Amino acid sequence: MEKPLRAHMTMLDQIVETVVVLVKCVVLTVIASVKALLPMGILPRKSVKGQVVLITGSGSGLGRGMAVEFAKLGAKVVLWDINEKGNLETKYMLDDMKAERKIVIPNSFDNSLIEV
Repeated sequence: MEKPLRAHMTMLDQIVETVVVLVKCVVLTVIASVKALLPMGILPRKSVKGQVVLITGSGSGLGRGMAVEFAKLGAKVVLWDINEKGNLETKYMLDDMKAERKIVIPNSFDNSLIEV
């Protein structure tokens, strides 16, 4: 019966593997630190133009703010909130911006919205 692969590793192999892991950790830490310290406009951002973005809790607060910001970026916004009145207010805000959006109210969930 053969020994497991780890049993065949020599002390030198283990040292090399440890050094490689430590170097990778240092490199990733430096990259993350540089990204965290750079001002917002320097690094490229992912484009959401034309992408579908589902916003839960879009009837007020943070959800409404996110819906407006994603609409400004050109995303197709799907509004989802149990607060029908607030959700409609957000919809009207996006209508004023001429944003592409769809509204979903879970309490009156329509099976025709389900695509298989």
